[in-house]
Amino acid sequence: MTATHTGPHFYEPKNGHGLPHDPFNAIVGPRPIGWIGSVSASGVPNLQELLALIRSTMAALHHANTTKNYTVLRDMTAPSLRKNITPETLLKAFKGLREQSADLSQTLVLTPEVSEPPAIDEAGQLRLSGRFPTKPLTTQFEIAFKRVENAWLISDLSVTMLK
Repeated sequence: MTATHTGPHFYEPKNGHGLPHDPFNAIVGPRPIGWIGSVSASGVPNLQELLALIRSTMAALHHANTTKNYTVLRDMTAPSLRKNITPETLLKAFKGLREQSADLSQTLVLTPEVSEPPAIDEAGQLRLSGRFPTKPLTTQFEIAFKRVENAWLISDLSVTMLK
């Protein structure tokens, strides 16, 4: 292929580009990520952070159920809960999920359907509840988080598999 134009090349969107794909979409450069750290006036984190909280909790529970090692899940709890539970307590608490052979790995890729708008309750806990359309059973969840320093830590967790 021989270049016939030796002068400078310019791309002006109004003149078109004559290429099969828009070159603007190929530009790699810094882009602002506006959702990091943004919260509503009431203190509720943005959608991306809410999804990360739900999915990280479900992933920890999935791994705990699979390995029967609840140490990491316990370590993700708020100090007020952590002082009252042990990994063995959690092993007993989630026995029913293990007996159902609940596959919580699906919750990592599915979008949760919230049943109540996320809110901060009177005790300062972020409450999230809803379901994942997992198969063959639906995964229903209720999770409360307490803000400790700069992190949301689990203060209550309930997961149920429903038909």
